[in-house]
Amino acid sequence: MSRLKTLGNRIRTSAGVRAAYDALPAGVKSVYRFSRWYPLWLHWRLSRDGYRHTRKVLAPLHDRYRGCRGVIMGNGPSLKRTDWNLLRDEYTFGLNRIYLLADEMGFDPTFYVCIKDLVLEQFADEIGDVSALKLLDWHAGHTRFKADSNTVFVPNINSLQFHDRVDLGWNRGFTVTFAAMQLAFYLGFSRIILIGVDHHFVTKGPATREIVSAGSDPNHFSPEYFGKGVRWGIPNLEGSERMFRLARDRYERAGRTIVDATDGGKLVVFPKMTLSEALERL
Repeated sequence: MSRLKTLGNRIRTSAGVRAAYDALPAGVKSVYRFSRWYPLWLHWRLSRDGYRHTRKVLAPLHDRYRGCRGVIMGNGPSLKRTDWNLLRDEYTFGLNRIYLLADEMGFDPTFYVCIKDLVLEQFADEIGDVSALKLLDWHAGHTRFKADSNTVFVPNINSLQFHDRVDLGWNRGFTVTFAAMQLAFYLGFSRIILIGVDHHFVTKGPATREIVSAGSDPNHFSPEYFGKGVRWGIPNLEGSERMFRLARDRYERAGRTIVDATDGGKLVVFPKMTLSEALERL
C-alpha cells in the first residue's frame, strides 16, 4: 500500500504526467484514492479522540444555525481593506492563521478550520491558543492537539465530493475554504458570504509543490503569514475552482446560497457583491 501511495503522489503532483493520471479508468483512480484515505479514516473511526469525540461535540450543533448567515474569511491581502465593524455581530469562520488579524478585527471568529499539515505542524502552539471551536484535520491534528470540548478532528475522505456530514468526514479538496463550506452546511447556515478569497497568488510554481519562503509573504494579509523560512504549498487554483463549483451546486440544491464579497477577488464561481451589499441583501 505504501508503494501505491508513493507512486500515486508522484503521479498526482507531477505536471508532466497529470494527463496520464486523468486518463486512467475511473475504477483505478478510485482504488488509489481509497488507499490514501481509508487507513486514516479507520484510525479516526476507532480512536477515542476520533469519531466518538467528534460526534459528541458536533452532533448537538447539527443544523443549529439553520436560516442563519455566516461569513467565511479567507486569508488574502484584500482582508486588509475590510471594515471589521460590519462583522462584529456576525457568525464567522476563521481559517489557518487568521488569528494574526485578531487585534485589527477586534473579535474572535465563531469557528476555526485548519486542514493543511504544514500549517498544523509549524504553528501548533499558536493554533492551540485559538478560542473558537476548532475543527482540525485528523491526519496532522490529532498528534499535536488534545481533543476537548473546543477541539475536534475530522478525517479526509478523498472522494472528490461535497460532504454534508463533517461529523463523518470531509473532503479537504484543494483549499481550507472548501472545508469551511462543508462545516457551514452541516451547521445549517443558509447564507454564506465569502471575504478574503482573493484567488490570486503572486508566487508561481507547480500546484501543490512544497516550497520554503525566502522572505515576506505577498500572497496573504500579513507579510508574516508565510514569512521567511516557512514551508508551504503552492495552491491549486484550478482544483479549488472545481471544489467551489461543487459547493455552489450543493448549496443551491438545498435552497441555500454563497456569495463572494471579496474586494477585488479573481474567483468567478459565485455571485459578486460588496460586503455592505451582501449584509444588506442576505
